[in-house]
Amino acid sequence: LIALQQGKHPTRKIGFAHAVHNEGHLYLRTPPPDRPSPPKPDFIATTGPAALKWFITQCKVSREKLIMTGSPRFKKTIELAPVSETKQFRVLVIISQVHEVELLSNYAEQEPDLFQGCEIMLRKYPYDYPEEQDRAIARLRQLNLHIHVDARPLKDQLAWCETVIFCSTSAGIEAMLSGRIAIYANLNDVFLLNPLDGRGDLSKVLCASTAAELKACLRRLQTL
Repeated sequence: LIALQQGKHPTRKIGFAHAVHNEGHLYLRTPPPDRPSPPKPDFIATTGPAALKWFITQCKVSREKLIMTGSPRFKKTIELAPVSETKQFRVLVIISQVHEVELLSNYAEQEPDLFQGCEIMLRKYPYDYPEEQDRAIARLRQLNLHIHVDARPLKDQLAWCETVIFCSTSAGIEAMLSGRIAIYANLNDVFLLNPLDGRGDLSKVLCASTAAELKACLRRLQTL
């Protein structure tokens, strides 16, 4: 951005805003005129009316700098893949922070039958901390769980699974929009990151803050 600002040719800069906001996104807030501010784009592309309103009310961005472009993540309902030969309950775990794998390992150690009757597909966070994630996954494997790591596109993983476990990633919302029952598992470490914050009535969303609660959610779904 600095290079563009210092260039000889005028260039309009547009930033695309992720649709799921939490307190970590408040760095986008427009500071008072007398305070320093990092370079920002001339315009911000938002995914819809709710995201646009969030920028106006929470980040104090002027309406003139906001463009509503829609979302590339819109999903239609995805048909469920045929039942596997093992007849295990197919669970997709979507990781977004490295500590989520570590805390999930803690859950599995606290409740040895947590994933009883389940086949687990784990979607690693692809952009950082590969070694730390692998160490935590090794702990899960030592518990003799039916688990495999998968890097296929998310839509293919959603077609495979019957339910999704997620924490800080908006892919959990994508799973719901795709027709999957999702469980929000509080696998946070220091900061609470919940993409469901401010998303309306969540009374029907399955949530778990302990290993016992996560086990109860899975057992409930396995009996449906």
